[in-house]
Amino acid sequence: MPYCFFMSKASQKLKKFFINFRKNIHIRFSPVINIEIDKIISSNRKDIEVRVDFLSDVIGNNKNPKETLYYRFISDKRRLRNPKALELDGDYMVKKFLDLFNKIDREGFDGSILIDSVKDREVNTHYLVEGKKKFVKVKNTNGYQLLKGAHRIAIQKYLGEIKIPCRVLPGSKTSYSNYSIFINDIMNT
Repeated sequence: MPYCFFMSKASQKLKKFFINFRKNIHIRFSPVINIEIDKIISSNRKDIEVRVDFLSDVIGNNKNPKETLYYRFISDKRRLRNPKALELDGDYMVKKFLDLFNKIDREGFDGSILIDSVKDREVNTHYLVEGKKKFVKVKNTNGYQLLKGAHRIAIQKYLGEIKIPCRVLPGSKTSYSNYSIFINDIMNT
């Protein structure tokens, strides 16, 4: 392998490292604080309660995962950003969720979730229908919006935890996920 080719690969890796570091620096240096789980679950994130119910049904009551609202939610193709994209099936998603539950149950929670601190009275939210974003405003009742960690929040809530470590960002997004409308639609079909 020529020397200059090696340097080129190293340079590419270094460049990628710095791009990712710069992109995520505000996250890395955001404070981590323990926040009550119920204060994080906003009206547009009904999916978290659906995940908690799934754990209760499957782990607590030995229900078949395919008979749960969570399975219907993750299997519904209308929520995909790109209908032509590679799709993960419901069975795979259930396995990943249960694997994560077993790991946290066995080893404990050792990370943090990512949330935005939002001061506005209303929050712009969106949901996907057949790859197209639909926008709707909702009341900001708790001051937070979840960015990353819905499965981990659901697991901690199911395990009886009151608080969860959160990296808090200062309202960095213009629109947040709204799964509540989508789940209500699934429940009515």
